[in-house]
Amino acid sequence: LPQAPHVLGRNVSANGLETKVYVQHDALPPDAPAPLRLLAERAGCAGAVLSHDLQADRSLVLRAIFVAPQLADRALLAGLPGWDAADFDRAIPFDWSQVRSVGVAADASTWVAYVKPQGAATALWQLEPAICVRGSQGELGVYLEPASVPRAYAYTARHALSYRVRAGAPPADAVAAVLRWAYAAVSAWEQRGGDGPVVWGPPPEGWDAVAR
Repeated sequence: LPQAPHVLGRNVSANGLETKVYVQHDALPPDAPAPLRLLAERAGCAGAVLSHDLQADRSLVLRAIFVAPQLADRALLAGLPGWDAADFDRAIPFDWSQVRSVGVAADASTWVAYVKPQGAATALWQLEPAICVRGSQGELGVYLEPASVPRAYAYTARHALSYRVRAGAPPADAVAAVLRWAYAAVSAWEQRGGDGPVVWGPPPEGWDAVAR
């Protein structure tokens, strides 16, 4: 593969085996289908996922592009071609409110929406971490969201901080040290006005900043 994917998917059926390669991006590519670009402009983009089919010659063919909207209201779907609210409600066996992601085929011929039951989850703010750090016992991704979201690790004046373990099993005290460092960096950035990217500075001893 030309790069390490975020997810490998396999469809197994009587017609054979399909291998799908999913890669996350911070934003939609500029040549994404028009309905998806319009949705991202209206709702904000927590991130995009490109789905490819892996061919027998090891080449990748783009299958579909997905966007995770920051504003996850169901009204967003009204702008998609062929949308019918009554038909969609009949097809979903639960009360729903949050649009988790919307995908459009590479040729823009079809689309699919993934939704959550009402109250089941908070909206996504970003799929990719704001920064990643790696130490001898693992790797962490640090995420920033608006301070209004629930269940974060810590809150600055304007942001909620959380983390995910991306590799290994770093101990709790090491994780806490990284989050204290991230909290200080984000707080200082906010006090300077919060313009431009966060200036993280050197991570705690034993950790190195790594590419996402």
